[in-house]
Amino acid sequence: MIGIRNKNNGIDMLNGSIWNKLIAFAIPIALSSILQQLFNASDTAIAGRFAGSVALAAVGSTSALINLIINLFVGCATGANVLIARLVARRDEKAMTEAVSTAVLFGFISGVALIFIGGLLARPLLVLMGSPDDVIDHSTIYMQIYFVGMPFLMVYNFGSAILRSIGDTKRPLIALASSGVINVVLNIIFVACFGMGVSGVAIATVCSEAISAFLVVKFLVKEKSSVRLDLHHLVFRLDHLWRIVCIGIPAGLQGIVFSLSNTCIQSGINSLGSIAMAGNATSGNFESISYNISNAFSISALTFASQNYAVGDYSRTKRVYHDALAIGMAGMLIVDALIFIFRYPLLSLFTEDMAVKEFAIIKFYYALLPHSLIVLYEITASILRAMGKSLMPAIICIVGTCCIRLLWVFAVFPHFRTFDVLVMVYPISWVVTATMMLIGYWIVSRKLMRGKGGLAAETV
Repeated sequence: MIGIRNKNNGIDMLNGSIWNKLIAFAIPIALSSILQQLFNASDTAIAGRFAGSVALAAVGSTSALINLIINLFVGCATGANVLIARLVARRDEKAMTEAVSTAVLFGFISGVALIFIGGLLARPLLVLMGSPDDVIDHSTIYMQIYFVGMPFLMVYNFGSAILRSIGDTKRPLIALASSGVINVVLNIIFVACFGMGVSGVAIATVCSEAISAFLVVKFLVKEKSSVRLDLHHLVFRLDHLWRIVCIGIPAGLQGIVFSLSNTCIQSGINSLGSIAMAGNATSGNFESISYNISNAFSISALTFASQNYAVGDYSRTKRVYHDALAIGMAGMLIVDALIFIFRYPLLSLFTEDMAVKEFAIIKFYYALLPHSLIVLYEITASILRAMGKSLMPAIICIVGTCCIRLLWVFAVFPHFRTFDVLVMVYPISWVVTATMMLIGYWIVSRKLMRGKGGLAAETV
């Protein structure tokens, strides 16, 4: 199947069984996310251990703000995944080559733009967020250096999306793992040995991102299928870019609003004191592991459904949806149950303070045990995006998740100022969002099934 997959690295998404291929596709993505978390944790751990609490606060307090700034561009990688997966399925080799080149160039250009955006907005936004006087200078330095690496981060994200479009999730994992190890080593050298503080942490991160981008580009240049990147014949097609951003911008805006809502919840937790903050942060480590499973199967469903939708196989697109839902839900339930069963020894890895553990366990009850509900709307949203309906899931997530949480924080929580009441908003928002997303999918499916009872392949 020339143009559909590389026999050594890709997956045939158009034929044969689906569930086992979804698992094979998703596992490297989940491992990539978990590794990324571990490497990010090493940044804060080394900063705190060797540069002090101010450096720890400076590095650890910027992640939400960084995500807020870059989410729009990172979301566009989703659009690249969908577009190229469709072209791969249709074996449109000329368009594939042009789309790959356009995606990589756009990733690099957006990264360059982020150098200036992040550098200029870093301090004003930190001031707006109320960053303490003893931290703000360090945080500003960290962010300004960190954003120098944005072209590398964007190229890695778009390059990984291209490789995933042909079913290759292993090589992005290799690139991330390699760069992550280098990041840890450089952190130790710059911070522990040379005493460079937050500057050393940021420089190590930029260097590691350069390695990951280099490896992904190398993989694309050496690729044997039609998604090969030819550095000597780069083209930038506005029509391909338009299709990428039409799918990617709604996803990016969703991520931005989502970050804002979570920032507001965090402000409510902060008002309850340091013990509540520590308990929430401790619980969050385990919730992130659980979320990685949902995210991995969401990306898998997006890629598989994009290819099958592109060739007009609606029946197989539905099978992708149902299999991804079943496996993703089962995976999250198992992981969440294991975490809850072994909650006390697991929490002891982070703290021996029983008061902190109690807050973490409260969060487990409200946000971990029902966490698998997110599979219902995450994977459904991926299927809708694969079918070209990117705006609908973004609006549903903004209304069902973000608006509900903001309303809860500002209208309900002030009257019942307890940790239980605050974190109760998580399952409520998940139920509302999942219900709306399933209704949206049902409406879209009904429209697609009208007429001849099949699915006409949409023009890319």
